[in-house]
Amino acid sequence: MIMTKEQAVARYGAIENGSWANEAMWCTRLAVPAALARHMINTATGLPTEYIYVNKDMAQALLQVFIQILAAGLESELKSFDGCFHVRDVRGMPGELSAHAYALAIDLNAKENALGAIPMICPGIVKIFQSNGFSWGGRFRRRDGMHFSRCWESEIPAS
Repeated sequence: MIMTKEQAVARYGAIENGSWANEAMWCTRLAVPAALARHMINTATGLPTEYIYVNKDMAQALLQVFIQILAAGLESELKSFDGCFHVRDVRGMPGELSAHAYALAIDLNAKENALGAIPMICPGIVKIFQSNGFSWGGRFRRRDGMHFSRCWESEIPAS
């Protein structure tokens, strides 16, 4: 389910002064299947991504995405993990809270899918995410091909 920003605030609580008081109640460490983890290099550490700190409401859907990516033989298409939880505004949009602030978004393969660039992410990966209830930033007016989320989008989708 893609929720609105108002629904997210009502469910998870407000984020004020760069802090989310209810973070510990709503976030968990999701174990990434080992066969996929070794392909998804964490850009912050340079190591395989064994865990992702994610909103509990997104965890099961994200795990299903990972299982389906492995079942489809697409694991080598995921080259990097570039973030999930980070209390911040949308890049270039001060005052507009990012879906990452509630750990309801994930960025993958950022190097090949820079903000505003033509997305280069595997169409099979996109299809799997979308079939599990995620929206994809590659369809935004200001393309964000690395971005998949389970909540509001500040950007108007491209027509």
